[in-house]
Amino acid sequence: MESEKIMKEKDKKIIPINAFSIDKILNLETPILFDMVYKCNMYHLSNKTFEIYTEAETLKETILNVQDQLGLLWKIYVDCDKKELTDGAIDLRNFLIKNMKIKKD
Repeated sequence: MESEKIMKEKDKKIIPINAFSIDKILNLETPILFDMVYKCNMYHLSNKTFEIYTEAETLKETILNVQDQLGLLWKIYVDCDKKELTDGAIDLRNFLIKNMKIKKD
């Protein structure tokens, strides 16, 4: 996967996540931005919109955790039989499709 870059925005560190994988790598049209904090020898990444929070000892491991979580959400709620989803799960599915636009090959 493409290496991720750290951007500074008003003294806040932001990590853009450009891709995730399930069975193959899916590249996003627009990166999902995660706030990053380094404290207590751990990297913490969070995104309130997607309700994803993770931490690890290295930035690379933390980014991989985020990509795994995005991939899992996509696999469970988008790459599935829509008929098997509850109304709440369908709402989440629609949110993911709207906010995680996949680049066309």
